[in-house]
Amino acid sequence: MDNTNISTLALQVVDEMLEAGYKPNSVWNVYIFAYAPIVRFHHQCGQTRFDRQTMSEYTQNVETRFEYGEIGRGSRKQLLLAARRITQFNDVGKIDWGIGVKHLQLPAYYEEILNEILTCSIWKESVRRSIYGHAKRYFMWLLQEGHADLSSVNIWVLRKYMLSCTDHMKCHGVKSVRDYLKRLYSHLYDSGYILNAYGHFFSIRISVAHKIQPAVSKDELANSLTSINKNSASGKRDYAIILLGIVTGLRAVDISNLKLRDIDWANGEICIAQSKTGKSLALPLTVDVGRAIQDYILNARPQCNSENVFLRSVAPIKEFTSGCAVADIYDAVCSKAGQAHNGFHTIRRALGRDLTISGVSVTTTAQILGHVKLDSTKQYISLDSVHLKECAIDFKGIEPQSGVRS
Repeated sequence: MDNTNISTLALQVVDEMLEAGYKPNSVWNVYIFAYAPIVRFHHQCGQTRFDRQTMSEYTQNVETRFEYGEIGRGSRKQLLLAARRITQFNDVGKIDWGIGVKHLQLPAYYEEILNEILTCSIWKESVRRSIYGHAKRYFMWLLQEGHADLSSVNIWVLRKYMLSCTDHMKCHGVKSVRDYLKRLYSHLYDSGYILNAYGHFFSIRISVAHKIQPAVSKDELANSLTSINKNSASGKRDYAIILLGIVTGLRAVDISNLKLRDIDWANGEICIAQSKTGKSLALPLTVDVGRAIQDYILNARPQCNSENVFLRSVAPIKEFTSGCAVADIYDAVCSKAGQAHNGFHTIRRALGRDLTISGVSVTTTAQILGHVKLDSTKQYISLDSVHLKECAIDFKGIEPQSGVRS
């Protein structure tokens, strides 16, 4: 019932977190960052008790702040999670720890399975980590449902878990859960933990709505390059990074991980193993990109034993730890150019769009962008405004029979 004092409700959620095994220091840090703002927002709206409309306004405020770049993706996730937990505790008097809990201790039976996942050689490391995370959340949910092991788990339990995921996930997230559980159950079947892998259940198709993702315009790309001061060391690096992304369409993580040995200067090629797919990719080293990288390496790259091409420009001098650093560089350049920045991946989409508009086949575009599946490449057809206009049908023969006519 929406009748509980909002301050009391927030503290009750804190008590639940402490009881669930979270460390006190972490809990109170989270309270100050994520829960106290909810209490303050209610008070600013003249509410002392939990109010559903006020909570809706609060979450919208969080989304707006994220949209305008006032908070990052991680902060947005934590703030919205706090709002969901307070709402859930208000509605049912408890928190469903089946999703998103990393600190709770599982019984030895489930821990043994998780350890096997982490050492399973048939999956690459990133896949193992993803399966591990999904498996841990699933096992925690099973415990809450009274399943101390997998002997009592059947298809109806699986259905119930998947339905519970739909309560707080979009279709894309549910599909991801389904895909990783399918791998988990295949492993459990092969390892003798279960007698049925439920392949027919995991083969059920889940419809996912595909949003048309934005691609940066040619004018914006030109403005971003022009805004960079190529006389400075960091400017030479940033110019080479962004030009490399524009011309090759490489992902931010692959540019971040690019090694000196990956550049074949003699044959004019860049050869890498893609971080996302593990597949090899060879791309031409164009003259403009080659000169930009050469200028950075010879005239601006700090002295360092790292094999990576691109390095931090300030101490400590070392390679980037993730693709986020490259994305941050692009965001900073866009801000300097006075234009919106929707992420480094918009550069990659721009290349896919331009290749499609110029008439390059989908299969060739897929090879250039290093896509494993053609479905990943087909999204760029939706950005081809030039050829899509040819598909439009006029109103000849189906003119409106009433109303306003032009």
